Amino acid sequence: MIDGGRAFGADTEPLKKDFIKHGFSPDEVSAAVEALERAILDYTGGKAKRSAAIREFDKNLEAAMGYMRRFEALVANSLADNPAAMAEWTVARRINRIAVRRREIKSPEPAQTVAQTVAA
Repeated sequence: MIDGGRAFGADTEPLKKDFIKHGFSPDEVSAAVEALERAILDYTGGKAKRSAAIREFDKNLEAAMGYMRRFEALVANSLADNPAAMAEWTVARRINRIAVRRREIKSPEPAQTVAQTVAA
């Protein structure tokens, strides 16, 4: 589409006045082609940024999980002779997920007819 738009703009330059007489400006095509090209570049850039952010997140998550495994080993070694503290740690280290209720989508109420409105 971009190549076709550019070719159209270049080929219609000698006939620009005729196109304008019919209410169609080749400059509008050129502007639309440029806008499309900019949008494609922005979209590609956004995808690249998202990809990089996901890779960075995964890398940081893996590092954090490594630290957590090491910390778990330290806690297990430190609290091995204290079953009460170990039981408290087991409860405290667990993260409970809170169930999120989905919002109910209410269907629109049927419109009242004029006869129903007058009768009421």
